[in-house]
Amino acid sequence: MQNDLPPIQAPLTPNNEWSMGHKLIFRFLFIYLFLYIFPFPLDSLPFLGEYVSELSSSIWNPFTAWFGESILGWGEISTDLTGSGDKLANYTQMCLFLLLAGLGTLIWSSLDHQRINYEKVHAFLEIAVRYYLAVILISYGCAKIFKTQFPTPGPYRLTEQIGDMSPMGLAWTFMGYSKAFNLFTGLGEALAGFLLFFRHTKVVGAFLGIAVMANIVAMNFCYDIPVKLFSTHLLLMLFFVLWKDIPRIINFLFRNKTAEAADFTPPWNSEKYQKVALVIKGLFIIGVLYLNISSSLEQQQTYGDNATRPPLYGIHEMTSFSTTSKIVGDSLAQETWKELLVQWPGTASIRYQDGSQSYYGFETDTVAQTVHLYSWRDSLNANATFQYEQTDSTLLLSNGVWKTDTLNIAFSQKVLSDTQLLGRGFNWVSEYPYNR
Repeated sequence: MQNDLPPIQAPLTPNNEWSMGHKLIFRFLFIYLFLYIFPFPLDSLPFLGEYVSELSSSIWNPFTAWFGESILGWGEISTDLTGSGDKLANYTQMCLFLLLAGLGTLIWSSLDHQRINYEKVHAFLEIAVRYYLAVILISYGCAKIFKTQFPTPGPYRLTEQIGDMSPMGLAWTFMGYSKAFNLFTGLGEALAGFLLFFRHTKVVGAFLGIAVMANIVAMNFCYDIPVKLFSTHLLLMLFFVLWKDIPRIINFLFRNKTAEAADFTPPWNSEKYQKVALVIKGLFIIGVLYLNISSSLEQQQTYGDNATRPPLYGIHEMTSFSTTSKIVGDSLAQETWKELLVQWPGTASIRYQDGSQSYYGFETDTVAQTVHLYSWRDSLNANATFQYEQTDSTLLLSNGVWKTDTLNIAFSQKVLSDTQLLGRGFNWVSEYPYNR
């Protein structure tokens, strides 16, 4: 008898009075979302965005630290940038925003308790959230399309035992391996973001965004990637975009009923304002696309697969190791080099025979054919300048005084594409699973 059920009618119409609960929820969401996405869109404007972001942080950071330390009693709150979005400061700020949204809702409700509904305010809030989501999704999409977020695994990852990887490192290696998969996921994010810019395609964009973002949230939680808080907010914002369309979606997908036509009327009635808004919108979208694409192309040359490789880049496996002193006992494995790994300019890693690994400063003079290797922590005892000779397959470091010993070390250079991970490639026909 399901077909006899009447269609669900959308409760949000211009002349419809909202319930008290509906108005309370909207007031709370309006204040919280405003606090969360601010200073957007000012922080997305060229030449102004960086200044606005720094100004906003300089205002909120001291207040957040005080709130966490003095009100919540969470101890010292660091607001320094570390690359993590799940710092204690982020959770502190979320609690602060929740508190402010609650207090703001009480004040707003006491001053504006006779209003019938917030149709127009909701429309403007939805536009702001849609545009915010669009900018974020396009940004993350470009980072995958141009493969700057997940570069191909280099010497460090390719020589690391999988058991020594963090869950996040494993996820980064998994994503970084495949250009095609990066392109697939990146196009999904960027397309969802682009569709959210327009009222006629916002539902499709929100559905696609939910599918993409739900996968990202799952990865962040399951692989301990510290963007859990931010990605969860983005996912919930996508559901907010669908708020007014939920009755139509339920009728169409679950009740086999007619879905009412969506109302695409803009929140402003003046034709002049519509034209001005259209021009501003067009310029904003073009600016967002230009800034993200140009920034991604630039980052490709710095962080991505097209980044300039430093001299001596690669995996160098030790073939002979000699010192002026006799190394005996347990110190043999601790002092004898096994591999020299060079991946990023100015740094290198030495893996020893006992499996331990240390990172060092690494400066190469290609004219004088010298390498200066030094420890950031112990520059007095671990500081040496080697002469080097390199061919296509070998590297020789000689006459470097390292920890009171003069070292002469020969290496064979491993071709990265010879590794199992990078050498397997794609195969249409596989007689047996190549699971190694």
